[in-house]
Amino acid sequence: MYNNTYLVGMVFNVGNYIRLSQEDKDKKYESDSESVINQRELLKNYSISNNFNLIEEYIDDGYSGTNFDRPAFKKMIDDIKKKKINCVIVKDLSRLGRDHVMTGYYIENFFPENNIRFIEELGGIIRFDFMPQAQVEKWLEKLFEKEEKTIYPKEVTAIIKRCGGSLGNIHQEYLKLISYMGERTKVTAEDVEKVVLKSLDVAIYDLIDNIINNEPQKAMEAYRELLEHKTEPIAIISAISSKL
Repeated sequence: MYNNTYLVGMVFNVGNYIRLSQEDKDKKYESDSESVINQRELLKNYSISNNFNLIEEYIDDGYSGTNFDRPAFKKMIDDIKKKKINCVIVKDLSRLGRDHVMTGYYIENFFPENNIRFIEELGGIIRFDFMPQAQVEKWLEKLFEKEEKTIYPKEVTAIIKRCGGSLGNIHQEYLKLISYMGERTKVTAEDVEKVVLKSLDVAIYDLIDNIINNEPQKAMEAYRELLEHKTEPIAIISAISSKL
């Protein structure tokens, strides 16, 4: 078990779930990246770098993802019910399972009902499920505190709003802010405005609001923000149409 560190107002007691089927092993192009060793190292390093408590590694080696009759998976579910872990991390969603109906049940029903945070770590893209706004704010504050940076609630809220509440986006923009600030220790509203890129959805809604409110200058600013996402104009028009 690693050091107890509070993140988002609570301790993250993590269970890393690892699975490799025999079919995956037989596919050389998949087996290297999906190997048990690779998954273990990736998830272990991720847990350590975020100061999570790594309670258990659940490894189903040689078990298909098309059903959930797997010994390590069953043990993980039992440990969740016993409150031994409150966070599950996988390399990607297919490691949890390839039965879309049952996988959806665990992510959308079982995990939230048992207050489990589910994290998918795939190629640096982090997906966090089930984290209320107040916890997101505390998590972000702790990240800046770890880097010895001061940030006030107004700026924390602004970052979250610009990122559309997505923790993957927030974490990415946080890293950009830290790099941009250099030796400075205080995050300003100007820093957030200049560095933090609005999420695609937020930028689209801003553009729509400015069009509806007949504010052409702000609408053009919102349009330019959309172009920063390298979004094709036809895709922007399509996205706007779907929101109206």
